[in-house]
Amino acid sequence: MQFKGIAINHGIAISEAMKLETIKIDTSRRTIDDPIEEVRRFRVAVHKSEEQLSRLIQSAKETFDEDTARIFEAQKMIAADIEANAMVENLINSEHVTATHAIDVVKDQYIARFEMIDDPYLRERISDIKDVTMRTLRNFLDQTIVDFASFKEHVIIVAEDINASEMVRIDPRYIRGIVLAKGGKTSHSAIIARLLGIPAVFGIKDVLSYVASGDTLVIDGSDGDVLVEPDQDVIDLYEAKILDLTSEISSLEVFRGEPTLTKDQTLVKLSANIQSESDLASVIDGDAEGIGLFRTEFLYVNRAQPPTEDEQMDAYVRVLKAMKEKPVVIRTIDIGGDKPLSYLSQPSESNPFLGKRALRLCYDHKEVFQTQLRALYRASVVGDMSIMFPMVTTLQDVLWAKDIAKGVMNDLAKEGITHKKDVPLGVMIEVPSSALIADVIARHVDFFSIGTNDLIQYTFAADRTNEDLSYLYQPLHPAILKLIRMVTDAALKHRIPVSVCGEMASDHLCAPMLLAFGVTSLSMVPSYILPMRKALHETDLNPIRKQLIDVVSSVSEEQVIEILTSIQEGEQS
Repeated sequence: MQFKGIAINHGIAISEAMKLETIKIDTSRRTIDDPIEEVRRFRVAVHKSEEQLSRLIQSAKETFDEDTARIFEAQKMIAADIEANAMVENLINSEHVTATHAIDVVKDQYIARFEMIDDPYLRERISDIKDVTMRTLRNFLDQTIVDFASFKEHVIIVAEDINASEMVRIDPRYIRGIVLAKGGKTSHSAIIARLLGIPAVFGIKDVLSYVASGDTLVIDGSDGDVLVEPDQDVIDLYEAKILDLTSEISSLEVFRGEPTLTKDQTLVKLSANIQSESDLASVIDGDAEGIGLFRTEFLYVNRAQPPTEDEQMDAYVRVLKAMKEKPVVIRTIDIGGDKPLSYLSQPSESNPFLGKRALRLCYDHKEVFQTQLRALYRASVVGDMSIMFPMVTTLQDVLWAKDIAKGVMNDLAKEGITHKKDVPLGVMIEVPSSALIADVIARHVDFFSIGTNDLIQYTFAADRTNEDLSYLYQPLHPAILKLIRMVTDAALKHRIPVSVCGEMASDHLCAPMLLAFGVTSLSMVPSYILPMRKALHETDLNPIRKQLIDVVSSVSEEQVIEILTSIQEGEQS
């Protein structure tokens, strides 16, 4: 049996399936005959939850940091709460109801209390209450609770969905591939899968109905193919492909340390996108020429208060020192949308991706923005650093951010704190409005970086995490290319560099098109850099440049792909 899904990350994996069932627990009111036995089982479940959370605390300290460990410390306190557990036992004894119902009733009562509290940090504990409740319910019912970090056998995970916080627990030494019923090419889970270097295929809606744990799976993350219980001939074929891929990877070593030059001698810079400083090893292994996008959100999440200025500065300094003299572009905080923070007052929004996120949120929390800029300017003295502002939609956004940066530098100077005064300031072009006024914005910044994932999402008004709308992820659609062309023309006119840090940068059909437009740097997942360097070494941009008018005036993505494919085939013949 074969399925076709969305190709998320290249590579081939052959292994047994580990199917993660969608959890459904009946908490309806049902009576029981033996409340004493029900209470005993409930206490066993609570004890089991506490033990599991203790192990997670230790694992978080060893693998991540104290801040991450505090998440599970808070959950352990909830699991062991004497008052709450006494309320559950009282319900079981007095009303002879099941523990599952009693646990659910007490959970709702506690959530109702917390919803009346104004303090955003305490309100955030609602999510912890829900998590602990689910853990205790599953332990009561003897359901398996999966901890990805505990896997010690080679498996391919098959699930409806895995959120980003769970994805970071995956150990790629044992989890060889991921198949999801949900998810799209530019979802955060997809981004993490690529960072982990795990073959992945998402968006196969009915896969859970046809796969059982223990089934042999073959997944091809490049083509989006998933094969269930293939015969030995097919397995042999894919094992041969794995050998070819291994050989191909070895052949890339001749490009390590070399400049990225196209066949027509166009010099290109290939940089890396990173989520946190923990990705530095893969950046160095991938032979990146710099960091084109350093996402700083990891510093702000999973904690009860924002990071201090010194904490941030230390993190930035470590990255800059690790990269030595190579350039590092650090994006200021991009919180909001699907990444709310417990300690910031962020009212619920019906459409958070179109609401207060990134720079927009900084208007309301200027002190958080100023603290980050102070840390950045203080760190700037140890390396080649640039600062990039996300989610710019108007010229006023740019001028406001620059004014705050100027004020921060003035304050540092008054305090006698060393910092660079000429740190380049750039913006991400990721919404149509900023692309349309790129010529105006270019007069006020030192560089552009095009975030194609969001640019595509906002141009097509299609949620990039919705697999039902994956057909609207059309990076080579003329509408997208026209917007990119406007940005590159403005950059060329005002003599500022322009990079691309979205998925288009690592696509072998899209990248030459971007360079022909005038993009000077491509930033991608570190493992994609050497393959891209090799591909560009074999690519002549001149034939594409000659057909730019035809490409931009096309009526569909299919027509653009046809033109570009024809050019590539002409080069290879």
